Amino acid sequence: MEEIILNIPKGLTIMVEDESVFLHDALIRRRMWTLKGIRPIVVTTGSHQKTYVFGTITLDGRQLFRQYETFDQYSFIS
Repeated sequence: MEEIILNIPKGLTIMVEDESVFLHDALIRRRMWTLKGIRPIVVTTGSHQKTYVFGTITLDGRQLFRQYETFDQYSFIS
């Protein structure tokens, strides 16, 4: 691997890319104290919105992030 990195032609950059999906709704599950016989209420927005973020980092530490409304091959390549 080190040999490949050392022989990268001048002017080219190696980058790695990954994606993340962020939901616009919050559901927190945790233990809590309640009075006996009373059921706790969990508040959510009911939203089904999502944000897709693609991030790239280079060997020299430069970063690029882009946000998309769709998650498909075209947004990944873009």
